[in-house]
Amino acid sequence: MGIKTYLLLLAAFTSTAAQLPSNPPRAGSLASRALALPGYHWVHRRTPHAEIYVRGGSSAEKIIASLPANVERAVTADLARLGVPFSGPRLRLFFVGSRDEMRPLVGAMPGGHAATDEGAGFLIGNDSIQPAMRHEIMHLLSWRLWGTPSTAWFSEGLATSAAGKCGGKYSVHQVAAVLARENRLVPLDTLWKHFIYSAETGATYYIEGASLVEYIERRFGHDGLRALWPIGAYDDVDRRLGINRATLERDWRASLPPAPTSGWAEIFTNITRRGCE
Repeated sequence: MGIKTYLLLLAAFTSTAAQLPSNPPRAGSLASRALALPGYHWVHRRTPHAEIYVRGGSSAEKIIASLPANVERAVTADLARLGVPFSGPRLRLFFVGSRDEMRPLVGAMPGGHAATDEGAGFLIGNDSIQPAMRHEIMHLLSWRLWGTPSTAWFSEGLATSAAGKCGGKYSVHQVAAVLARENRLVPLDTLWKHFIYSAETGATYYIEGASLVEYIERRFGHDGLRALWPIGAYDDVDRRLGINRATLERDWRASLPPAPTSGWAEIFTNITRRGCE
């Protein structure tokens, strides 16, 4: 797998909103530290909803002209999905050109990181890699406007669903149908309590979570989706949705569309090349 392909995979499926960096930076907010980091000169742009910082001299500068409009489109789409108006200070979004440039910012090398307690996102982007804006911005907005989610899979599922089609071709339901056909889906209890973030297995968890989020929203409406968001919701599914967890999982699986003829290996290769945004 080439470096561009690997970076696309990370950008599509590696978000650390619910994880601690493996090598945490010293005390202080990540955004404040980023702005003061030696050797990092930031080119600043402002939009109605965001302060945008692009590392000067990095390959991220190649896309700076398109970032303000793309950020606003992502914010608008995510707010519409959440069903609430924007509130609070502008988001702070930092763009660098590579994983190596990400490590001094967050203490690890993910494709994207959402510091939800700060309203700050850190993303990789250049003329070959599409920044995972809708994904990371959804983390920032959902945690700010809906509160802390009940579980990692729900947060990642909503963010992945917000990003759009995977590989520019398949809906998350179509990919989930392929995973079901190949016995790659995991039980809901596993998804809820033991979410995996990384590599190919992580990709299947993100997609399964996104498909389940979309199913809940379609069947139970926006109110049902929000009902499962708060802490403690998993142990209270019966009251919040009117069905038990086993029935929820059975009905969701039964709702999946016919699977595309492509197998998971082919789809995963396509995802690594084009991402899910």
